[in-house]
Formats: sequence, structure tokens, C-alpha cells
Amino acid sequence: IATSEGKLPSEYSFARYVDNVLISNTGDFSYNISANWVNQCEDEFTLQTYGNYQHLVYTPTDDSYYILSKVTPGFSDVLLYFIYLFLYLFLLIFIFSTAVNIRKGDFSFYTRTLESRIRSTILFVLLLSFILIGFASVYYNYKQFRHEQVESLKDKTRSVLVMLDQLSAGTDMLYEMDQVDLIAYLRNISNALYVDINFYDKSGHLIASSRPELFTKMLQGSEMNASAFQDLHSDHLPWSLQEESLGSKTYLSTYKALYNWENNLIGYVNLPHFVSAEEASEEQLDFIVVILNIYLVFVVFAIFLTVILSRQITRPLQVIKEKLSGFRLRERNEKIQYSGSDEIASLVKEYNRLVDELETGAEQLVTSERTSAWRQMARQIAHEIKNPLTPMKLSIQHLQRAKKDNHEKFDTFFEKTSITLIEQIDNLSRIATEFSSFSKITASNPEKLDVCVPVKNVVELFRETENIDLEYTGIRENLLVWADKEQLIQVFNNLVKNAIQAIPKNQKGVIEINLADEDASVLISVKDNGTGIAEEAKAKLFEPNFTTKRTGMGIGLAITRNIITSFNGEIWFEENIPHGTIFYVKLPKYTFS
Repeated sequence: IATSEGKLPSEYSFARYVDNVLISNTGDFSYNISANWVNQCEDEFTLQTYGNYQHLVYTPTDDSYYILSKVTPGFSDVLLYFIYLFLYLFLLIFIFSTAVNIRKGDFSFYTRTLESRIRSTILFVLLLSFILIGFASVYYNYKQFRHEQVESLKDKTRSVLVMLDQLSAGTDMLYEMDQVDLIAYLRNISNALYVDINFYDKSGHLIASSRPELFTKMLQGSEMNASAFQDLHSDHLPWSLQEESLGSKTYLSTYKALYNWENNLIGYVNLPHFVSAEEASEEQLDFIVVILNIYLVFVVFAIFLTVILSRQITRPLQVIKEKLSGFRLRERNEKIQYSGSDEIASLVKEYNRLVDELETGAEQLVTSERTSAWRQMARQIAHEIKNPLTPMKLSIQHLQRAKKDNHEKFDTFFEKTSITLIEQIDNLSRIATEFSSFSKITASNPEKLDVCVPVKNVVELFRETENIDLEYTGIRENLLVWADKEQLIQVFNNLVKNAIQAIPKNQKGVIEINLADEDASVLISVKDNGTGIAEEAKAKLFEPNFTTKRTGMGIGLAITRNIITSFNGEIWFEENIPHGTIFYVKLPKYTFS
């Protein structure tokens, strides 16, 4: 597990014991001087737990131990593991699903709902904030560490100058010292302050170093850094901080001029700090890892919080959507109860106001329509009643005249007149029956009903019709709707009867009734091979006073349409190519609620 430089990763510690005595150790774990804390075991390798560390103990001989230690994973480590796993799986699933949708040509994932837009916006702002704060934190930490590092280097440089001060009393004292003695003196200072020291003369040539091997092995040049010499010699700056390199490694190096007690320049002191750059990199990396882990925890927490908040924010809008989708002009609509005082509350208030206004307007409209309908109905009734009353009046007047004149064939004339009067009375009775049927369409008793039942009843009723083949196809049971059974029988009776009457008597009739299941609705079709509907009659077919027959008032299809629409259904017709007509009735399925 050692790195290429022979160092252990920072999370590990290492110790060596010989004769139960600690010989050497590295890392953060505080090893005891004695190895008595190690459990004796006959195996060469054992895994033991001591404190909050796990220790791998290697026992090559009975009196020596090599111990590798690592902190036992805690709750935070396990939490971070699951967070990383969650984000990895989330990203993997998102990329996979997006790729599949793009491959199928489905770009609907770009059409986002308000809830998803709110969620995405909050997450984007949070992630952007985390990234900016993270970069700012890392940058500030780097600048702070660099500042502290430079100040530390300056302090050590001052300490070196103080210790060299006794040798700089005379200008030539340092130059007159034996090279070996000067190197030994610099090395003593180096060991005391844990720094390396290089001493250059006034021209920038190396005089002595605490680590002369770097120069004897030609790893470094013997000339002073040109930029530092320019700063101190030409520009007379008090300090010069340079970033230098040794092979592939970079490090900071400070330079300062050395003066004697008479303030005469003696030379230049250089302190290279080879470990500083590595420490800075490791500290920065550790700081970035800590920041990343903290931000990942916040990101996962923000994801869950955003989902909850977005749903909470859009829940009133969802309620409004449901209310609007179930809004009916001619029915009583429920108001929305919302206790907030925000913009959604204003929207809810406007919706409730419109419900009140529409309810009032609907009542007025219903009253107006009812009045108009009854006026039209009264005119229609008067018109229809007048038609048979006129021949009835004339027939009675002729009968009275014949009686008065003692007509010789009075009995025969009386019998014919009686037949005419009975026919007109039957016509009046039929008119009364049709208007009675039309007036009953509002008095319905809807219930949960299998629509297959009234269809079967109508099929059985007309199955034996002469010269007509009646066929029933499609679903035969368990199609539930909310409707009045008797009124549906009236609807299907009317449609089948119209289909029969549309077929010429000299032609073989074929009528097909089909029942189909369409997701949220039921579709019934009645198809015939009759003469069809004339183009000029199509627009007026469902009007109450329109008919293409010689007899009747033309309110059968009007009744049919009113019944179907009262159950939130639809009715329409199409041409049956090459001959005939298809009438369609669509009713919503019954929903269990």
C-alpha cells in the first residue's frame, strides 16, 4: 500500500516492535512503547481491533512485530459510502433512460411540468452555490496556507540570521572560517530549526550549504537564483520569495541579505523548503476531499428536500387542475378550500368567485333556456294539434249538414266520418305520447349499469323483424356505465328503429350492433345498409322539430341526444360506405370512487 515514493497513505499508521519495545513508528496512531497491547496469536498475520483502529499484525519472529493500522469506518464513512453509491446509481439510471428515450426518438423528457421545473431550478441554484462556495473555500484555504507558509519561512529565516549574527560581526569572519567548520555550523542550525541553509557571497556564488551533497552531485547549481539576486542586490528589497524546482518537484525558497554590525553587506542567506510544496498539496487535497464529502451530503439532502418542497408548492395547483378538469357548466361545482395568503390563494379566490358567478349564470341560463324551450314546445304542440283538429272540425260540420239535410246515405257518410275522426284522435294521442316521452328525459334515475344488458334487450326485441338480419358483435358483459337503464333502452330502440326504417322494403336489410371497450369509455355503433342521410339533412338531424319521414314529429333523435348528453356522453353519425349510415354512442365508464 506504500506509494511510489515509499510513503504510506495518510489514513494509515505503521509501527515496528523488537523485543516488545517500540523501535519506530509513523502516522497518527499513538503506539504504546511496549507491545503488551498486542494480542498473542500463533498465526503470522492477524487482524485486531484496539481503540477505534483496526490493526494488521505481522509476526515474523516471536520477539518482533510489524503493525499496520487504520481507523475503523464509522457512521459518517458508511453514510458517505451510501451517498456515493446513491449518486452513482442515480446518474447511471438517468443517463441510461435519457439514451433510451433519445434512441426511440422520444424527447418528451424535455417537456417538464411546473413541479419538475421548480425542482430543477432549486437544485441548479443549490449546486451552483455549492460549486462557487467550494471553489471560494479551496481558493481561500490555499491563499491562507500560502500566507502562513510564507510567514513561517520568514520567521525561520529571521531565526537563522539571528544565529548567524555572531559570525557576522566582522565582514570577513564567515569567509575566513574553515569550509568544513562553516558547513558543520550551518548543519547545526539546520538540525535545530529543521530547515536547509545555503550561504552565497556578495556576487551570488555559493560559499557553504547545510546540504552540500545537492551541489556536489550537480542536483542544484552553485549560482544564486537570478531573480532573487535582482530583488536583493539591484532593487534592494528586504526579502525575495521564489518558487524553484528540483527535478520534477517544486518548492518555495526565501532569500535575505546578511549584514554585519556596521551594516555592511556580507552575503545572502537562502532557505529552500523542499517539504513545503508536498505538505501544501496534501493539505489542499485533504481539504478538498472534506469539502466534497460535506457538499455531497448537502446535495443528497437537498434532493430529498427539493422533491418534498416542490410537491408541497405545486399541490394546490394540482387541486385546481383536478377541479378544473371536473368542471361542469350545468352542474354544481365544489369550491377549493385553501388557507394560505400567497399568490395561489389569490388564484383560488378567483376560481371560487368564478364558480359563484358561473353557478348564478348557469341558473339564469337554465331558466332562460327552459322558458325558451317551453315556448318553442308550446308553438310546436299548437302546430301539431291544429293539423288534426282542422279535418276533425270539417268532418263534424259535414256530418251536421248531412243530418240536417236528411242525406240519403247518411249512415255510410257517418261511418266514414267516424273513421276519420278516430284516425285524427289516434294522431292526437300519438302526439301527446311523443311529447310526454320528450318531457321525461330530465327525470332519470342513473345507476351503475352494465351497458351490455340494454343492448341485448334491444337486439332480442328486433331480432325477428321481417327481411332484416340483426347482428350483435363485440363485448357481451361487464362494461359498466353510470346511466338510466330505461332511457338507454329508449336510445337503442330509437337507433335500431331508425335503421330499419332507412332500409327500402324491397331490399334485404343488414344491421350490425357493435360494443367496444375504449380505455375510459364505451363505444356502441349501429350500422345499416339503408339509403343513408341526404346532405342537406345532416346539419338538422338532431333538431327537435326536424324529420325526414312522412309521419312523426322528428323529436326521436333529439330525445336520444339529450339522454346521451345527460350522462356526459356523445352521439354522432358517419356514412357507411358504400350505402347506409353508422350511428355512434360513446359513454364514459363507471369509475369506482
